[in-house]
Amino acid sequence: MVAPARDNPVFHDWPARQLTAYDMHRELQREAHSSCTVSACLMKRYCWGGLVEMGHSPVDSVDECPACDKSMSARYSFPDGSTICP
Repeated sequence: MVAPARDNPVFHDWPARQLTAYDMHRELQREAHSSCTVSACLMKRYCWGGLVEMGHSPVDSVDECPACDKSMSARYSFPDGSTICP
């Protein structure tokens, strides 16, 4: 029997690469993290903390976040300050 994707521990580890604000918002909205807590899930902790550090609202989706709405560079920024603005 295969475990559901939300139970796969890989989805809850610290990410292998930096994520943009857009990626972090999307990750926090995934069903795989719906019952996770910031203290128990490293991915949720990374995304939540990264968004707060960059001035984003981690409870909002990318389309509802006031910081992401201001500019595309805010949406595609990394915690280290760099961007990949399309």
